[in-house]
Amino acid sequence: DSLVATARASAGFQRVTLTGQVDWEQRKVPFGPDPPAQVAASLLANARFGNVRVRGEARFGLSGTNDESRFALVAEWNGKKDSQWRAELGYDGARDRVCGGAGYIRKFDKFQLSAFGEVASDGSVAASLGLAFSLGPDPRKGGVRVSREKLASRGQVLATVWRDENGDGVRQAGEPVEANVPLTAGLSVVDEATDARGLAMIDGLEPFRAVMIGIDAGSLPDPYIQPALPGVVVTPRPGMTMRVELPLVAAGEVDGTLIRDGGNEIGGALIELVDSAGRVRATTVSEFDGFFLFESVAYGRYTLRVSADSAAALKIEGGQIAVAAIDGARPRVRLGLLAMRTRPGMAGTVLAARDDGTAALPRGPPRAADAAPAPKSDDQAAGKAGSSAGR
Repeated sequence: DSLVATARASAGFQRVTLTGQVDWEQRKVPFGPDPPAQVAASLLANARFGNVRVRGEARFGLSGTNDESRFALVAEWNGKKDSQWRAELGYDGARDRVCGGAGYIRKFDKFQLSAFGEVASDGSVAASLGLAFSLGPDPRKGGVRVSREKLASRGQVLATVWRDENGDGVRQAGEPVEANVPLTAGLSVVDEATDARGLAMIDGLEPFRAVMIGIDAGSLPDPYIQPALPGVVVTPRPGMTMRVELPLVAAGEVDGTLIRDGGNEIGGALIELVDSAGRVRATTVSEFDGFFLFESVAYGRYTLRVSADSAAALKIEGGQIAVAAIDGARPRVRLGLLAMRTRPGMAGTVLAARDDGTAALPRGPPRAADAAPAPKSDDQAAGKAGSSAGR
């Protein structure tokens, strides 16, 4: 039998994290006197200096025997082409032995190769060469596949990327798959892109930790082809393959110009593009002349609105300002002039749909001070007539 007590404290200083621990143990023996209590202290340190990660551990015997006195320092850094270097320095008090070593790890597509060498103060020399790989079922082709990742203890996702031609979010029999599409897992870009069948396997996911699987939109070659969804959130399970489908849709543009009801342009307004599910898909800020542009907008029906904070700062009415429908027949929607009321408290409703798939919202009658506005260009006059036609 024995009694054990432990006390621990941690602290962080910018790039360095320190953890101190004190252990006390009193053993009880059935015959004779009990041995002296063992007290040991340990210090753990983790730090990062640029590309180098450093871990250190020191443990010292404070009372009793000093067999537990030891020290270890490990440094790791990434090399080129999926490689990693490792250096170690240690001291073992029980053997009064100092040792140092260096290692190299190279990750290949199907396996991982590692080499390590060590020399010690007692004259011993050691070297090792390791080959690591995993075997598991292949959900793409059937049979067995080989991977450098730990398939039994990590999670996997099989992603399918396809072109949603009708924009309904459901894959139809005739809708094609997309090859060479890069994917993301959380904040990391996946090494493997989709193959000719639109499939990509993502290995090495942390079990029981939710992660979003998505398409790396910035790497798509065609700016007018964009992901229909931000991604799909999954919770990986050890040794299990989860399936997700990621649709791509054609994209277009939406532009317009914000003006006050007196005719002056509104610059610096934060405009939000909201999809049919109520999610903000993109934001932009109007230029000094009131012009704004949303690029690479997936096909669908959207609501445009000025954010509440921006409207309050500019002293204009916020909320919904227009509705835009983007499809194959109208890939670019031009909203023209959108007049914003400067008086608060007046909510608008959609008047009538335009021929270009949009619907403008009334901003109320002009103020008395604006009864005689400055002459307008032909385009402005045409935009004004379009608004009056819906009233």
